[in-house]
Amino acid sequence: MATIQVEGRGKATATPDEIELQLTVASFLPEYGQALEDLDRKIVSLKDAFVSSGLERATIKTQDFSVNIEREYREDGKDHFSGYRATHTLVVRVPLDRQVLNALLAACPASDATPEVNIRFRIRDQLELQRQALEAAFIDARKSAELLARSSGGALGELVEILYGERRGPTTQNYRVSQEAGRISYCKVSYADQIEPENIVCSEVVSATWKVLNLNEAM
Repeated sequence: MATIQVEGRGKATATPDEIELQLTVASFLPEYGQALEDLDRKIVSLKDAFVSSGLERATIKTQDFSVNIEREYREDGKDHFSGYRATHTLVVRVPLDRQVLNALLAACPASDATPEVNIRFRIRDQLELQRQALEAAFIDARKSAELLARSSGGALGELVEILYGERRGPTTQNYRVSQEAGRISYCKVSYADQIEPENIVCSEVVSATWKVLNLNEAM
């Protein structure tokens, strides 16, 4: 029995409906305890500012925390101890709303944290978007298989096998704001009004094998 194996590609798009803020706060001081204490003070200040803007404290999560020794190279040809750099990255996810985003960005200068901010636009139901892309990939594979089967003088028979190919999940749209830009420039109330996120795209690839029937079998 002849078979035919084809690859189908499918995409699905969706409008972002969720904002993810990644906020990295750092402290650099010569003493280990001082660095941790200063970092903790900044984090508490930032969380308090967010709560004052209407955000629930329980929704502010820690994504990363680290303390590293930093050294500097001097003219004597040796590395010398400079101090301890402590960093704490918070993550906040809220529904996509420009007023909410503006309020959160405006809360940054109300604290002493001066965080680096990474804004990601996402969709909450990523599995549904992947399902749509997967379905589109299979439909594309079947259409190609039917065309090839007819071109060979036969007809498409029963499905034999399905395999996943390269897979790409939903993308996110990122916007990064460095603390080096200055507080006023990235925390003004209308900042989010200038951001237009693109649609989220999910791509799927499916490899499928069908039997190919000759004309007599197809009848």
